[in-house]
Amino acid sequence: MRSMTGYGRGEHSDGCRMAVVEIRSVNSRNLEINIKLPRGFLAVEEKIRQSVANWARRGKFDVYVTCSRTDGGGQTVVVNEPAAAALGRGLAQVAGYLSGLNVFLEICRAVDMGNLLQIEKDAVGDDDFSAILQALEQGLASHRLARDREGLIIRQDIACCLSNIRAEANKIADRLPAVADEYEKRLRKRIMAMIEDYGLAAAEPRIIQEVAIWAEKNSIHEEMSRLGGHLEQVALLIEETDVQPLGKKIDFIAQEMHREINTIGSKVS
Repeated sequence: MRSMTGYGRGEHSDGCRMAVVEIRSVNSRNLEINIKLPRGFLAVEEKIRQSVANWARRGKFDVYVTCSRTDGGGQTVVVNEPAAAALGRGLAQVAGYLSGLNVFLEICRAVDMGNLLQIEKDAVGDDDFSAILQALEQGLASHRLARDREGLIIRQDIACCLSNIRAEANKIADRLPAVADEYEKRLRKRIMAMIEDYGLAAAEPRIIQEVAIWAEKNSIHEEMSRLGGHLEQVALLIEETDVQPLGKKIDFIAQEMHREINTIGSKVS
């Protein structure tokens, strides 16, 4: 049994880059996967989505991915050659009107060279994608463990509830003979009062017949049997080793259990 909520984190470093994948999930009727990737990594989005969908059938998943270089690489300095050539010609022309080297150097410092050098990031490659996918596998494993731990807590809680319901049902079953006896006593008391008031003759067979009719009408044997079957079915479901979605199944059985308990309460009250 596995919960739909959980958190997992995975990291992978190959000496040149560090990839980090964080996965968070919450309850949802259907499977919803939201992926947040850095610019340039959209090519790996579908692989991430498929990896998550391969083992998750329900839940809302948020997947956060980062990938950064750790070796100082990943960027290239590009010279704007046309702009540099034009600036060089201009400075050479200015130098002809200057009398001293120091003045010329001051002018060079004052010139805006921001458009001469540009820093461009290297294109995202297969090594980046590989690092992300390996981090994803670790993140999914971590996330799965978190869901398993919470699933164990939920299973124990459900098992405790089943035990409590079964114990209360046994108390009701043990009480049934006494309820029939109490009804017979009340019926005899009413009949004896009528005999005294109206001078009627006692009819023991009739009393026994009325008690039998009441007992049959208010029998909860079938309801108790079905309730026991539902309890056993839920107990088997939560112990299954093959992890399958159980929420809808248990919800349906819980509704049936509620119907049987309501019927039992109506008959014995």
